Amino acid sequence: MLSVSEYFSLIGHSIPISLKDIKHPIKLKFIGYLQGRQGLYCGFDLLESNKGKNNGSVDEIEYFKTEFEMSGLFVPFYKVEKELDISLNSLTKNNNNNVDVNALVIENECLKKIVESQQVLTEEFSKLVSEIDPTISNWEIEMSKRQDEIKQLQFENELLKRNLEKQQLPIDENLDNFLETPFKITKNVAHMTPIALSKNHLYSRSKQDQVLIRKSSDDNL
Repeated sequence: MLSVSEYFSLIGHSIPISLKDIKHPIKLKFIGYLQGRQGLYCGFDLLESNKGKNNGSVDEIEYFKTEFEMSGLFVPFYKVEKELDISLNSLTKNNNNNVDVNALVIENECLKKIVESQQVLTEEFSKLVSEIDPTISNWEIEMSKRQDEIKQLQFENELLKRNLEKQQLPIDENLDNFLETPFKITKNVAHMTPIALSKNHLYSRSKQDQVLIRKSSDDNL
């Protein structure tokens, strides 16, 4: 069961309560206790002149003001509690819907701002790309030229290397032959005693030592 204070939000709202001579909703103006009466009462404005029993006063005590002459009516709370519950549920639901609508409006505004910001960023990015693109293209062209030059140099270097390898082979063979010749001569000299090396010199080896004998031109044999 709801507390009395929860129904206070209905004050000022139209409540669909069926009365004999009233076919339209009536407005709730008061919820509380009346002096000299027991129990809780609701005060309504029937919104039609002379349809009620008072002007919102009982025993000269005013509890609310009516919009029309003699359009006020007090009803025990328990007699209209069901209608009040229905109205309260409807009001709460409407309030929730209003909150949801407000939240959607705020969210929509935020989304609009985000979209606008994205559009600005997209335009700035496109402008930046348009400014950078020519520079990138020129750089790519220059790099392509450098790569072609490097490939050409590598090709020429490979040709030069192959030519050097072809020329190196006969040089190495001649060098080997040249180095072997003195070795053969030295080997022969070591086993020959005596050996005439020229017309003017004669070498003789004995058991004691080796003596160089030089003869004059007159001693020719």
